[in-house]
Amino acid sequence: MIEIRAVIDDIDYESLTEFLLPIIADKLEEKGGFRALIAKSTDSLSGFAKQMIASMPQEKKDELLLQLLHEKKSLVLDKVNDKAKDYEIGVRILDIDARNI
Repeated sequence: MIEIRAVIDDIDYESLTEFLLPIIADKLEEKGGFRALIAKSTDSLSGFAKQMIASMPQEKKDELLLQLLHEKKSLVLDKVNDKAKDYEIGVRILDIDARNI
C-alpha cells in the first residue's frame, strides 16, 4: 500500500460549496421537519451557504473544511474512489488524513 498525503492551498470554497450542497441537502432532507424544508429550497440554501462562507475568515474556512473531512471521511473516500473509477484510474484509496500545518 502507498500512503499519499497532499498539501492543499488556494481552495476555491465557492466551488467546493457548490459540490457539497447537494450532499448536505440530501442529509437535511433525510432528517425531516424544518431541515427538510430548508433542503428543498436549494437556491436559498445555496445563497445562504455562499454568503456564510464568503464572510468567514480564512482560518475558520480551513477549520470547517478539516472538520467536515474528518466527520465525513467515509463519504469523501467513496466519492474520490468513484471518480477514480469513472476516469479508469487504477487506484483505490483506503484512507485520507488532513491536518492544518
